Amino acid sequence: MKSRKVQIIMVGGLLAVVAAWMLWPAGEPSTDEERYRQMIHDLAWGWRLVGMELRLPRCVNNLWPLKKLPDHYLVRGAVHKDALLRSGYLTNISVVITNQPPRIINEMSIAAEAGRRLKLVSTDSEFWPFHVETNGLQMTCPSRDILRIRRALQTP
Repeated sequence: MKSRKVQIIMVGGLLAVVAAWMLWPAGEPSTDEERYRQMIHDLAWGWRLVGMELRLPRCVNNLWPLKKLPDHYLVRGAVHKDALLRSGYLTNISVVITNQPPRIINEMSIAAEAGRRLKLVSTDSEFWPFHVETNGLQMTCPSRDILRIRRALQTP
């Protein structure tokens, strides 16, 4: 019985070490590409933790000792995004969506169609925030991907 408790403690400690290794970065990013990857990492973990909080029962969620952790990652991702916008690595663009299928009639369907087209271009597209205007999108994306994004959004 005593060896079983020791095994449980060892597995718990190992899981804590693995979680800490996954969540904390190795160091401060020095290049824009490293900062962009860190921004994606922070935003992904922030939204994962928000989703986990939403799925937990309220009684367990109240016991959750790391309530500020999702906000920490989302704020850190926003700080990296602002720095990348200032450096010119990320840019805000406006894209007119052409060749829309006839089933697209409102802003929600335009956003769904734009998301579908963007996922065909890049796996990072879920971290390119956009909002729908009358016949196009305003979005933030890496400067190197502007032509690919415009082509993808204008191709059915």
